[in-house]
Amino acid sequence: MENNHISDELLAAYLEGNANEQEMEQVLNALGTDAELQETLDIALRLEEEEQPFQIAAEGGRNLCDVQCEAYVLRRQGFDCSVDGLLEIAKENHWIRRVGTPLDCIGNLMEHMGMKVTRRKEGSLKDIADALERGCGVIVAVDSDKLYPERPDEEDATNHAVVVTSIDSDANMVTIYDPEDITEVDIKLPLFLSAWKESRYYMVDASL
Repeated sequence: MENNHISDELLAAYLEGNANEQEMEQVLNALGTDAELQETLDIALRLEEEEQPFQIAAEGGRNLCDVQCEAYVLRRQGFDCSVDGLLEIAKENHWIRRVGTPLDCIGNLMEHMGMKVTRRKEGSLKDIADALERGCGVIVAVDSDKLYPERPDEEDATNHAVVVTSIDSDANMVTIYDPEDITEVDIKLPLFLSAWKESRYYMVDASL
């Protein structure tokens, strides 16, 4: 393969986050000099945003809920990192889009920092509890409006990411870190499950 030639297969791997470090560097170098490749990538990203049914986007601001969640987990694990620094990494690697972070990109920042990440569809409360017991950080994708009954729920959509910090089955409560409020809050278990269901119970756990 010539230095500036990026095959369709390599571009697809880059977009899907499956390119290795050398391949990512090759694509990024080519993007700096190849206007046609830049246009191709822009079109592909726009199509991906239109076709991707599950996006994580904060209710307002810069759509940083996943970046904030990953920063929260990393700091709890002892990493020295900032949201702005992680945001730059996410932008450089196209892990964050205009409308938010695609589900399969959640955890990429934690992986980048050296954590072991597992992604799971159709997760369960037991899966979360087991991950917490192992000392993992757990991020789930939710419909934020369903977490808080006082809010109008205009559409069923996966539009937010939160960190689960504990589950109290006896009290019927789940404690989450919600980056929108920048705090930990207790959520009634039925509300949490209703909100989590919108992402098909998607979860990401990370450990050292």
